[in-house]
Amino acid sequence: MSDKFTKAFPVEGMEVGSEGMNLRDYFAAKAISSVYEFNIKNLEPMADFVHFSDLMAEEAYMIADAMMEARKDD
Repeated sequence: MSDKFTKAFPVEGMEVGSEGMNLRDYFAAKAISSVYEFNIKNLEPMADFVHFSDLMAEEAYMIADAMMEARKDD
C-alpha cells in the first residue's frame, strides 16, 4: 500500500463516485497547518503571498511523500 493512489477513506461496495481522497492528499492536508505555523514563525513576512502559498504546498507534499515512504516499512 505504498502507491500514491491508495484511498484515505475507501468505501467497500460503492465503487463509483465514492472513492474518496487519496492518502497522499490526506497526509498533505494534515501537514499544511504545521508547515504554515513553522513558516510564519521562522521566515520573514513575504510580500508575495502566492509564492509563499506555493512554498507551503510544496513542503506539505514533501512531508506527505515522506509519510508515504514510511508506510512501506510496515
